[in-house]
Amino acid sequence: MRARLRALVPNYKGAERALAVKVPKLASLIAASETYQRLNSNMSVDDNVREIERIAELGARQGAVVTVGIATSFVCPYEGLIPEDHLMSLVERFVGFGITEISLADSIGLAWPTLVAERCRVILDRWPDVTVGLHLHTLAGLALANAFAGYQAGAKSFDGSVGGIGGGIAMPIHTTGMGNVATEDLVYMFESCGIETGIDQDAIASVGRKTQEMIGTGGGHVTSFGTMEGFLTQSRRQLARVAAAPPGDSGRRQPSPR
Repeated sequence: MRARLRALVPNYKGAERALAVKVPKLASLIAASETYQRLNSNMSVDDNVREIERIAELGARQGAVVTVGIATSFVCPYEGLIPEDHLMSLVERFVGFGITEISLADSIGLAWPTLVAERCRVILDRWPDVTVGLHLHTLAGLALANAFAGYQAGAKSFDGSVGGIGGGIAMPIHTTGMGNVATEDLVYMFESCGIETGIDQDAIASVGRKTQEMIGTGGGHVTSFGTMEGFLTQSRRQLARVAAAPPGDSGRRQPSPR
């Protein structure tokens, strides 16, 4: 598998800079929530849509792929549940610009599986040629469940962060646990379910552990225990050591059942 580079371009100037250094894919960004959109970029939703139209035209002229990520696609910390028809009106405009890769972001990590699946399904029913992606955060502990529900509804692209590092959007109240879903957890889930990712599970778990050691934070579930095979290998080695220990040796003590 080859790594493919993309650049997040929040405005037209960013797109120009990315194209100047030959970045092949530009990820534009907008918020579905008018309140958060103005706080985040000092633009209205309509102004940002027009900016994305210009970016799409620029990308087409220079042979770059332009995608769009829609923040607060499900829930906004200020406005609450985002109406589905409003989200679909944005998708319709982006499809009209020739954009065929659209990512829905659960920016505060409060979406739930049936909501995620329904919005993916509605988009794909209306625009079957669109590639739907998901960008998920972990506040409610449902990021992996949301990813799988989205996959079953037809989503094909999933953002992840090694070790789950990174945070969510700015919030009106202080909160913790808003990290990104860990890449190694996504890979473990999909591969365990027979869905090929093309990513080496042991290698990505190792990168997660090294990242955690370097910055002193982060770490997905797989970062701590490794893959199932790795976990079982360690357990069997421990069992073999217990069996080989002399009678009366503390090494023969069996682990307590839980």
